[in-house]
Amino acid sequence: NILATALENLIYLWDGNNLTSRLFYSADENITITSIKWMKNSNLISFGTNEGIVHIWDTKNNNPLRKMAIHSSIVSSIEWKANY
Repeated sequence: NILATALENLIYLWDGNNLTSRLFYSADENITITSIKWMKNSNLISFGTNEGIVHIWDTKNNNPLRKMAIHSSIVSSIEWKANY
């Protein structure tokens, strides 16, 4: 029951079980978070930026797992592959 929301360069996680929120990720001020997607039934979240970078993080351990510069511009949407 966790909701992720991006506000400019910040990502917040809101826990619906205990009605609390926390700052999860803070990017440099010139970076905007442009897309977010949870991996189904997982603690993993991916998000894209206006610079064309995709990040994958473990939200339970607050750990970055991967950072990929795979786009030349804004990442407007993200989708997890079925076997991930």
